[in-house]
Amino acid sequence: MRVGIDLGGTNTKIGLVDDNGKLIERFSFSTRDFSKPNNWVKRCLLELKGIKGIKTIGIGVPGAADFKNGQVLYLPNLPGWEGVKIVERLKSGLKKDIKVAVDNDATCMAIAEHRFGAAKGYENAVCITLGTGVGGGLILNGRIYRGSRGVAGEIGHFPLVPWGKNCSCGGRGCVERYVGNRTLLSWAHRNGIIKKGESLEDITARAKQGDSAAIEFWDKVAYTMAPVLVGVVNLLNPDVVVVGGGVSGAGRFVLSPLKKYIKAYAMKVQARSVRIVQAKLRNDAGLIGAAMLLDL
Repeated sequence: MRVGIDLGGTNTKIGLVDDNGKLIERFSFSTRDFSKPNNWVKRCLLELKGIKGIKTIGIGVPGAADFKNGQVLYLPNLPGWEGVKIVERLKSGLKKDIKVAVDNDATCMAIAEHRFGAAKGYENAVCITLGTGVGGGLILNGRIYRGSRGVAGEIGHFPLVPWGKNCSCGGRGCVERYVGNRTLLSWAHRNGIIKKGESLEDITARAKQGDSAAIEFWDKVAYTMAPVLVGVVNLLNPDVVVVGGGVSGAGRFVLSPLKKYIKAYAMKVQARSVRIVQAKLRNDAGLIGAAMLLDL
């Protein structure tokens, strides 16, 4: 039995996954209630207690992680995790024969989509998560690309606007500050597209009903994100760009304009060869990919 753990800023999800990537069972707890690393580890161990036949455990985290050394390097939205040797801490409460690994959550998503989802069969894929944060995972020549320190793929921290809004990563003008969920909700409220208490899903529902303001909203989201994806497509020449995370739930309303802008502004050869698709595994991708980390 494989276990995938998805550490999120709001909730932590734990999933039992078989060798074929099927999610058998899942449970969760509030990350906010157990935000300190030691407390979080204790809660994970409590959730795992009594589960028989665990062979491997993979952890996906929302930030920089050192896969080789089993260490969290930096989580922009979770203070107190910098430098935490999370694999060592979790293993200390497990049977000695259980293997544990950690990696960035978007990398986990890319692993899952490449093995079982929308990027299956492609040698070169860029996977993007658009949600509270914006992350990316890279599959190059059929393998995960992590970079020299294991932290490649941070699409959300491309400088979209020179010297723009301050970002939690320490940079300025990052993509995440302009297309992260919080910013999009604020934008939608200011422009009267949604009312207080409504969500991005409500905008999509209205778009499906033909509401022009809702359709234009998602077009503007795609337009804002497009320059970064054009650059990524020109640089890496991927076969496919897989778009996941909460924003991808807008489906064709965000994907169609993304395709339009990339086809219009990317270099001709790269633009002709790339496909822009919605993630297949949706919210399960992080869990499934984390569970598969030790296959690599």
